[in-house]
Amino acid sequence: MQKKWAKFGGGFYGIVAFLTYIVIELTEITSMIANLGGFFGFIKRLDIGFVIGMFVEAFTNFIAAMIWPAYWLDRIETHQVWVWFLAAYGGYWVGLKLAQYLIQRRSVAGS
Repeated sequence: MQKKWAKFGGGFYGIVAFLTYIVIELTEITSMIANLGGFFGFIKRLDIGFVIGMFVEAFTNFIAAMIWPAYWLDRIETHQVWVWFLAAYGGYWVGLKLAQYLIQRRSVAGS
């Protein structure tokens, strides 16, 4: 499973890109529903042009997520941005080592 994850961009860059996409999409979806007067306003607005616009926006958000360093640099309001990147990579590294340990432990216990 871990090898398949790595093949599909499961490294640090891929994980942060995926999480960035989720943040962008959730922010835009909640904002759109609020601006349209709630869920029922959203349902009333649905037509083919609206749906196509949503797909175009999703693709634009995908591109923004792929260049996530630029996205987060624009949104983190501090002069020590490198601290946030180090903390994020440190969390990724600890999670990776923990997953490797648990996989190794499970394979030893199963033997």
